Amino acid sequence: MTRCFFRSHFLIFGWVLTGMAVRAQTEMPAFVPGTLITSAVEKGDAAGNDYEFILEIKKRDATGLTYEWSMSAPKKWKGTRVLRAEDLESAKGLNDFYYNSALRSLSADYTSVVWPRAAFRSLKRGEPVTLKIAELSKSVTRTFKPAGATTFTLLVDGVSRSLPALTCKSPDGAGFTILDNETFPLGLASKSTWAAQVVSIRTP
Repeated sequence: MTRCFFRSHFLIFGWVLTGMAVRAQTEMPAFVPGTLITSAVEKGDAAGNDYEFILEIKKRDATGLTYEWSMSAPKKWKGTRVLRAEDLESAKGLNDFYYNSALRSLSADYTSVVWPRAAFRSLKRGEPVTLKIAELSKSVTRTFKPAGATTFTLLVDGVSRSLPALTCKSPDGAGFTILDNETFPLGLASKSTWAAQVVSIRTP
């Protein structure tokens, strides 16, 4: 009887630890001011250079999102971008730039880095989404069809994590992977003329 008691409690304790480990691996990062998000970009500028794109969340409240951004190379540009609350909710365009000039000005009805929440919800329901995608010197209207749920592996505070994500693709081959988080649907990876993916998130 004593042996059964300890065995059952050992099993329960093991299940608890396993559950805690699973939650730790999938728990969403807190996207609060001070959070750093680093992306690796391939052929991301007009000359086809690779570089890191680093942003720091400076402000996130009911008025919108403000972040500072910088590029590691080749020209180490940097700046600040402000995304309005109404665009974060229902913008019709996505500025898929990890480049200098586009990050110094952003048209109304566009967002960047994070997807418009309305578009995210449509993909989550399995519905196609049409967005104006700004790329370098042009804007292309694309319709993205849901391509299924997945997990996306990256470093969060130095620890490898697999976070839930949605994927979508357009007929011309462009595609996105988006964090499955309605309050902050971060673009985790994109592929069009160039490729970019988030490699690390560091919280304060």
